[in-house]
Amino acid sequence: MKSLIFCFVLLQFSQATFSQTEEIFKDETLLKTYLLQEQFDIDRDAHAVILFKKGRSAFVTPHSFYEVSCAIKILSPEALGEATVTITESVYNKIKKISAVVYNLEGGEVKKQQMEKADVVYEEIIDDNYAVAKFNIPNVKVGSIIYYKYTIERRNKLSLSSWNFQANYPCLYSESELAIPAAVQYVSVERTDKPFSTVQSKSDLNDGQCEACTYLGSEGKNKLRIWARRHIPAFRSEPYVLDESNYLQGVQIYVQSYTPPGYAIPVNYTWKEFSKKILENQNAHITEAYSSGSFYKNKAREIANKDLPLLDQARAIYHYVQQHYRYISYIPDVSDRNLRHYYNQETITPAISNYILTALLRSLDMNAELVMVADRGSEQLNALLPQYDNIRRQITSLYMEGKRYLLDPSDPYHGFGTLAPDYYNGFAYVLTKEGGYGIDLSPDSLQNIDKISVTAKIDEQEPDQMHYSVMVSFGTIGSYQLRKQWSTNENAAKEYIMEQVTAANGDLNQYEVSHLQDPDKALTIQYDYYMPLSKNNTQFLHPGIWQSFKKNPFTESSVRIHPVQLDNAQTTYFYFTLKLPENYEVQDFPQPYSMALDELNRMAAIFRSDYQQQSHTYKSQLIFSINTTTYPADYYDAIRTFYSNIIKENSKLIAIKKLN
Repeated sequence: MKSLIFCFVLLQFSQATFSQTEEIFKDETLLKTYLLQEQFDIDRDAHAVILFKKGRSAFVTPHSFYEVSCAIKILSPEALGEATVTITESVYNKIKKISAVVYNLEGGEVKKQQMEKADVVYEEIIDDNYAVAKFNIPNVKVGSIIYYKYTIERRNKLSLSSWNFQANYPCLYSESELAIPAAVQYVSVERTDKPFSTVQSKSDLNDGQCEACTYLGSEGKNKLRIWARRHIPAFRSEPYVLDESNYLQGVQIYVQSYTPPGYAIPVNYTWKEFSKKILENQNAHITEAYSSGSFYKNKAREIANKDLPLLDQARAIYHYVQQHYRYISYIPDVSDRNLRHYYNQETITPAISNYILTALLRSLDMNAELVMVADRGSEQLNALLPQYDNIRRQITSLYMEGKRYLLDPSDPYHGFGTLAPDYYNGFAYVLTKEGGYGIDLSPDSLQNIDKISVTAKIDEQEPDQMHYSVMVSFGTIGSYQLRKQWSTNENAAKEYIMEQVTAANGDLNQYEVSHLQDPDKALTIQYDYYMPLSKNNTQFLHPGIWQSFKKNPFTESSVRIHPVQLDNAQTTYFYFTLKLPENYEVQDFPQPYSMALDELNRMAAIFRSDYQQQSHTYKSQLIFSINTTTYPADYYDAIRTFYSNIIKENSKLIAIKKLN
């Protein structure tokens, strides 16, 4: 009977709404019960459960403060990594008042251990905008409850944090609180699977009846807004999701205006106002880049020959900035000096490199502007409401001869007009003095074209071997990725080629890599190898179609939640030619086919083949294309089947026979 009663008590607590949040640590009986609990009804297989997580943004002149508190129950060894807490925050803000404690049950008694100052480790600055701090909570084990708090002091008091209700583990209670002066006007954008209902008092948030509630009230002279969620499932990670932050349930805050008595100050109300404000001396470096002047014109003339076509002048200036500087992620107090100061330095940040590039191009009357970008490491930009915290990169747009070139000289592997896939995360905004305009940097607009040509023949001098000659011209994305991979290993290119040859059961004869150090040109590899023929009169040959068509990248079927997202649009051309001597003939070969994912040809494959008996020559061509990069979740199985069908077709062999 005692065990039944105890199970009933645990069940009651597993359904608790946690209205008390921090109060749990003041009630030892309640705390002990949670320390004993091994499962939670919200997810009985979870490795950990977030008991509660709270965030509070408040204004205290002259700064704003953002406070976070969180309690997590550790249920299995897989969750022990939660003992290391990582905070990512703007380099201009201060992370303060870090505290943490772990609760364990030892001999039936609750034991509490505080984190020491030595356990707090401040990590490096990761880019122009963000830094990372870490702290380690000691003595965490299966069964522990960890509780930590920290405060972020923000230099810009009108910068308000977004809040994610959802995390990698299920959460019993999550709350975001906003206390701001009445003079601040804002818009909130909620992303949640349950609509928020408004309650009349704060106490109603704790009645346990509301899964998604919001409260509007006051706190002294401040407006008060609270969003509360209960029983939030863990975020389900899935393959082919470019950025999970775009799908986490949460709330974003956009400040519209600040109107203290006697003033009316719009704050990022629209992108056009944001653009105008940035260029009206709010950012002196950007203002200087757009003003340029004689200093930059003289420098541009030193770099680029004025007799060259304008596009070649732009290319020369781009590569000068790309190669002239060393790049670091952050420079303290960067705004204390003007842009010309950094022009003469050896080390600059990626953002400054784009300011300098823009200034140089504009000094020659080229149509160059800065672009605000949210890369795939951050949430997508909202096309209607700007939020500065989500802008992770600032790049350069050059519009010339009817074409837009997107440039970032801070990456040595970027060719002129080429950006890595990480930059393509949806909406981006071009700054102009007139207010700017949005552009689409979705993966659909990033096209990679690979061309592969294979020629096979039986050498008269080596009649017992098939000789293969291969030439691969990689597209802009393939070239970028391989250059980056191969830069740290001088044998990497050969290892890559050997992998292809080994998969074909061949012996490498020779190889050549072209344009490895020239990011403006397509990276190409050429190699040839020999494959021994069997002693049978009939041989079966595979046309050697590239490795991506031999293994299905889409794993076994499952019920999917999120859209299927691919890195970029892709077209692959594969050409195969087989030349036989007169004493051989082709007896059988793969027949032509055409298939598409759907009637819109969002993915398609066309295979053509032909055998000319008179010349003993067989030729085939495969054109594989991915024309759309984002698909509804229920397309996953169709895509998987589409790839399986292509792989099945491409596994068919060519039969050749030696004549008597």
